[in-house]
Amino acid sequence: MPGRWRRCDTGQPILVEIDSEVLPSGISQSIAIAAVRNALDAWEAVSGLSFIITANYDFGQTVKNMNGGETVLHIQLHNSYGEISSTSTLGVGGGSTSSASGGTVGGVAFRKALDRYVVLNHLSSSLEDQNTLAEVLTHEIGHALGLEHSSEDSNETDAILEDATMYFQAHKDGRGAVTNCYDEDRILFAYPEVLPPIAFTRKMRVCTRPSSQPNSPANRIVLEGYSNTGAALSYSFPNGLGSGAGSWSFEPSTRTLEFTPANYFSDSVATEGSFFSSLEYEVTDGSNSATGVVRIVALRQDNNGSNPDIGANNPLPEAWLEEVFGAAALAANPTNPLFQADGDFDGDGVSNLVEFQMGSDAADASSGPVVVELAEDYSWFELQNAVAGSLLKFELGSDLESWQSLSMLEAEEGTNRIYLVPPTAQRAFFRGEFGN
Repeated sequence: MPGRWRRCDTGQPILVEIDSEVLPSGISQSIAIAAVRNALDAWEAVSGLSFIITANYDFGQTVKNMNGGETVLHIQLHNSYGEISSTSTLGVGGGSTSSASGGTVGGVAFRKALDRYVVLNHLSSSLEDQNTLAEVLTHEIGHALGLEHSSEDSNETDAILEDATMYFQAHKDGRGAVTNCYDEDRILFAYPEVLPPIAFTRKMRVCTRPSSQPNSPANRIVLEGYSNTGAALSYSFPNGLGSGAGSWSFEPSTRTLEFTPANYFSDSVATEGSFFSSLEYEVTDGSNSATGVVRIVALRQDNNGSNPDIGANNPLPEAWLEEVFGAAALAANPTNPLFQADGDFDGDGVSNLVEFQMGSDAADASSGPVVVELAEDYSWFELQNAVAGSLLKFELGSDLESWQSLSMLEAEEGTNRIYLVPPTAQRAFFRGEFGN
């Protein structure tokens, strides 16, 4: 199964970090960076991909050990760590794939590409030529994007295959960073100009109650998918709604998924990377699709005490309420509005219910995302203290009434930088939403 990057499906560019600490003879820093940019532009021009060069520094190690995940492409413009053993090899590009879904494009399922890289043999005299350097970079970045060779026959008679930038030998004919019809057909196979939608990994922390009590509103989640085009998405469950630790139901009109625990389970939180139950879902725009998963990562007890104002009348689980607000304070004033699902105990603008669902601290205002910096050219802004796994959604508008979708992605723990399309109008507004 081939691999592809999902990053651009979220509306975010692939970030590129470069190590130009050592370069081919006669190649300056400015020439090298321009060659990388031209190679990236060649693939951008014929696909739905986008790239931003964000850093140029000494990696201090082989590029193959750099952790880029599905966010960063690492390019090392030298072979100081001996990754290339053959003097005739000008460069290598590649990376790994995970078993997770990389989306379905044109009916073809892909795996998720991870930790992709390029490394060049700076000692090769061929790379002292600027045009050959740009050609090789374009070729190796193609490998990092998931492309194979067009042909590995040194006597290839098919002119299209032999002329492709993805041909196994560099042409060294002064072409530079270009692609031909073969390269363009193959890159569009995985990254069409209209990119596929994306679905996400969602985490649910559910409330378990005795059978005499109704299911808690805390056990509901609105499924989210994202389409670059803003196309309406439909939702389905390839393996059915399933069962196990409980049962699932789905309301299509509101995209609300509800989980009903099978029993009154003991209070427990899964360890990192584990879960109690899961459910796959699929989003489609009518042409392409993506698969996401919902995981139950915590079972929190409700009504494990005798006070009905805490157990039955507050939809949040009593075990969590006592943990966050203190058992004594809760028992003394169980109907305090600040303790209720729609209350905001820490005053950070996020309700207690959303804090429970996200897994953030409802008693600590600094536990949720805070905008800390906006670039002078409006090309990005940063969120501090984002809750890992929460969804971040961003839109652009010329007024405060109509909004254009820009991106949606899963937050990483800590600071998240979100790249925005710089507005062309004299006035523009950005708005963001975050939550589970």
